[in-house]
Amino acid sequence: MENLELLLNRALDAVIGMGSEGRVTAWNGAAEELFGWSKEEALGAVLGELIVPAQHREHHARGLEHYNRTGEGPVLERRIKITALHRTGVEFPVELSIFAINHSDQQHSFYAFVRDRSVEEAAHREQELRAREATAVMNVGQKLIEDVPLDDFIQFCLDEVCDIASMDAGHLYVVRGEGSAQILEPSGIWCLRDERYRPVVEVTSRLQFKPGQGLPGRAWQSGGLEALENLIDDCKFLRREVFTEVGLTRGVALAVAAAMPPRPKFNP
Repeated sequence: MENLELLLNRALDAVIGMGSEGRVTAWNGAAEELFGWSKEEALGAVLGELIVPAQHREHHARGLEHYNRTGEGPVLERRIKITALHRTGVEFPVELSIFAINHSDQQHSFYAFVRDRSVEEAAHREQELRAREATAVMNVGQKLIEDVPLDDFIQFCLDEVCDIASMDAGHLYVVRGEGSAQILEPSGIWCLRDERYRPVVEVTSRLQFKPGQGLPGRAWQSGGLEALENLIDDCKFLRREVFTEVGLTRGVALAVAAAMPPRPKFNP
């Protein structure tokens, strides 16, 4: 038994043991690192309450009851992709495989080998995003060749940006005036994923921004990306009330300073 514990502690994956009553019987060093609970804290704890997210606990309990009653487990000895719960309450993706061990005294136990998939998932999302961005660039290039009206072209670009960024609403502001009298004015060009966001359009149509004023003005002044993670709690956000009413809680603004290149013309 001592050799088994030594072997488990040298395993690169988290190894967790569980008895038939659902309590933790084994917890190696990798499990401590992965889930944030020490071995002393984990041993004897109910596994479902320790690392199983709330939405999976009923299924976990039913699966354990089913195996205790029938000796059958459809998820055993398979690679399963699911989420687990860290001590901090953060849910993260894992891959696990579960094995049952039946003992001579008619009792049984389970061992799970768990691997963190957070880095893999992040790399996959990054790869998907790069592919979507490449497709958007090609689509924009095609629109340039088609020589569509300027407003239609801007609308198309805004829709592409909102799609890639998974934004529910987007709007283009334009710079008007000269020198120190320059201001940002709404263009009237919008991307709305749902008509319930329509009240934001009306409020925005009456607003102008100076450099540094509001989220658009801050992006204009900095020349880059500005973001607000919680619009509801930011008393300086001018449209906080209407954004709250329609359920928009986060905002980003990006300054686009480059001039649009001339569209190529093709003569037959």
